[in-house]
Amino acid sequence: MDFVYGIEYTDCKTLDLFEKYGLKAIVEGVYRSWWGGIKGLNGKLSETVPPHVVEKGAAAMKTAGADVHPAVSMVTIGDEPSALDFPYYNDFVARLNRLLPRQTPHMNLHPCYPPVEADFGYIGSANYYEYIDKYMENVPLDYLSYDHYLYSTLPRQESMGPFLRNFKIVADACRRTGRRFWFVPQVNTKDVRVEITEQKLRYQANMAMAFGAETLVWACWTEGWWEMNVLDTNGVKTVQYDRLKRVNAEVKGIAPRFMEFRNVDTRLVGFERHPDWLKGSDSTSVAALDGGFFRQLKAEDGDALVVGIMTDRRGVPSRKALYVVAAEDPWDESPKVRTVSFECVGKVSAFAANGPVPLRRTADGNRYAFDLKSNGSVLVVFEM
Repeated sequence: MDFVYGIEYTDCKTLDLFEKYGLKAIVEGVYRSWWGGIKGLNGKLSETVPPHVVEKGAAAMKTAGADVHPAVSMVTIGDEPSALDFPYYNDFVARLNRLLPRQTPHMNLHPCYPPVEADFGYIGSANYYEYIDKYMENVPLDYLSYDHYLYSTLPRQESMGPFLRNFKIVADACRRTGRRFWFVPQVNTKDVRVEITEQKLRYQANMAMAFGAETLVWACWTEGWWEMNVLDTNGVKTVQYDRLKRVNAEVKGIAPRFMEFRNVDTRLVGFERHPDWLKGSDSTSVAALDGGFFRQLKAEDGDALVVGIMTDRRGVPSRKALYVVAAEDPWDESPKVRTVSFECVGKVSAFAANGPVPLRRTADGNRYAFDLKSNGSVLVVFEM
């Protein structure tokens, strides 16, 4: 891990331990906790946390010395706020940037579950597209963070479309405005009968990265909401600990190469095998993907892939990449290994979390191929 969200800024003992072990903290307690799920409060942030309260909170944090503590990197200012409060957040964030220049304000947005999106009282907008646009227009932060819990909220047959749609709307907005994409996946469960397996963790992480997410914030590490957190109420590791440890290690393993590139598009391949998943996704699928520097990328069994299309972050025009995710087994029921193949020109290499992935020529000699496990990912790098 790199950081933890939800440490009280007055908890010096914990913050000192974070400094010792190289962790950062997103702290709370500086201001009244603000959650946009309370409809009677939406649109009233300026009354609850007016400018003088912002000033007072920052002063208290400075008095405690937390503003200069090496472990404190961000200050939380709201979770799932309504768009009605975005105009005031413009002033709130600007004021905090002046008062606490060493810390970045932290905010996390609503997901686009259909019941939430349809309720103006929650999101303060006519639809989720407008909600995200209003955030981009009003809130001066260089990232966008939201949570979406695939395994806990909607009936299974209705869950994949909104999951994909949420990724698409946010990823498109981040590309359009140059903001970084943060995603909050789930490691705990709302219903103890629904187990969040290692494969489900891997699926969420790799899908988010295929859409360009650069930061993952797993919920929940300790007791916050729901069941089967990484640690139980006595601080004892649950089965989720080792599962998350393995998946996070994979993310950290591929991260240096992944971050050499910037996501510019994401495409669905082979989702014709799962037409229900496309319902409500605002996305289309192709049987094989063409992209100029590659052609006819597909799984040989025709099953679902999500492909993040990436360019060199330093601007080297001859260097491109694909982040290819096996997307057919979100519920961890039918794991398999399939062959992914494609055509290309120039030099090509492939990598997974544990290092280089062997590329082989297909029988006709015209295509490259590699093996990909369900919910796994491979970064394919092209140098032309």
